[in-house]
Amino acid sequence: DQLVPIFRNGKIEDVYWTFSYSRINNDDGNPYGVLVTCVETTEKVANQRKLEESVNLLQFATDAAELGTWEYNPITGKFVSNPKLKEWFGLEPEEETDLQTAILSIAEHDKKRVMASIEASLDFTLQAPYEIEYSIINAKTGETIVVLTKGKAFFDHAGVCYRFSGTMEDITTRNQIRVALAESERNLRNLVEQAPVAMCVLKGRDHTVDIVNEKMLQLWGKSKEEVQCKPIFLILAELNGQGLDELLESVYSTGQRYTAQERVLQIVVAGVPTTVYHNLVCEPFRGAEGTIDGVIAVTVDVTEQVAARRRVEHAEERARLASEAANLGTFDFDIVNKHSVLSPRFLEIFDVEADIPHEELILRIHPDDREVRELAHAAAFQTDVLFYEARIVRRDGHINWIRVEGKVLRDKQSSPYRIVGTILDITETRDMEQKREEYIAIASHELRNPIT
Repeated sequence: DQLVPIFRNGKIEDVYWTFSYSRINNDDGNPYGVLVTCVETTEKVANQRKLEESVNLLQFATDAAELGTWEYNPITGKFVSNPKLKEWFGLEPEEETDLQTAILSIAEHDKKRVMASIEASLDFTLQAPYEIEYSIINAKTGETIVVLTKGKAFFDHAGVCYRFSGTMEDITTRNQIRVALAESERNLRNLVEQAPVAMCVLKGRDHTVDIVNEKMLQLWGKSKEEVQCKPIFLILAELNGQGLDELLESVYSTGQRYTAQERVLQIVVAGVPTTVYHNLVCEPFRGAEGTIDGVIAVTVDVTEQVAARRRVEHAEERARLASEAANLGTFDFDIVNKHSVLSPRFLEIFDVEADIPHEELILRIHPDDREVRELAHAAAFQTDVLFYEARIVRRDGHINWIRVEGKVLRDKQSSPYRIVGTILDITETRDMEQKREEYIAIASHELRNPIT
């Protein structure tokens, strides 16, 4: 793995090599040369460094979080732990640990439950998640601490567990405030019900409505009896497929807070599907045991504010395009509602009326060029830039060429909601180019075949 830079790919690169030198003998057994072999090991060195960086980063994260770590090999019976875990066991950093020490440290009233959980995790047919809270006793000081232990078992192709490892977190303080948390939950119920904004508490992985206030009920268009103790996505089926289920699951699983400004939602109001915008905050709700029991959601309807701002933005954008692009047609397409605002010049170029449906407008594109349009729009959703040239068929059957240029606009969640741009009639330019090419072809032919 010796570093020997070389010149390749147009530049000097750091390249690592492994060299081998061997003597070469002739038929008489006398040396007459040296065989030199070299193998490039750049990729191996890079992978080793990445592995070292990952290990160092993991160690830093573990130390920063003050976690105990452990690893057990069921095949060899070897058990190892980091200094933090040894400290909790009452051992010195240099002392060896073993499985027996770990088991003896478990409080007697928790031992049976912990062993059952470990056995379930080590059972290949179950592979149960290992996450459990219990008490351990420091063998040196007699101090009892409550820990949260998480682990995972790894199995080979034969179903034999070869590794069982995880982390241990001291949650003693958290355990001591569980009574306070229960009181906080009662206070929370009062707070939600009396809040001046729409609030609710959703419990469990199916996000069952546990607490909901009147403002949230008004937003949903439901009575308390219709929603109480029912999964949110059952009572509001229109929310399915809008990313809210993944959002709530993420908050519930990770405990990470979620906030969103002007999140777009499709809801049903008085039986009519409606697009609305909400400022949304979701917090994990922790129960008396300190575990996440649900999600607290707070939302404010900002649909009117968003609509007003976008009307101003649209007007400004259209005015700018009109002033900069004389003789250009302009368009403003609302992706969410499939509605277009078309300038008079646009209508003139396409030879259509102002109230033409979007689907019929697309049909004006020449059939052979519709794929060009589809590919350009697909690329625009990746690059935010729209550009293509295509033919259109006017009502009198005349075929014109157009050039379309535009930009995809995105909301604060980076979702595309609007395309604005211009079109230019380039029929004359295309005709001139075709005539020029024909003239060049004729001239070239005459030069190659002079009249004799």
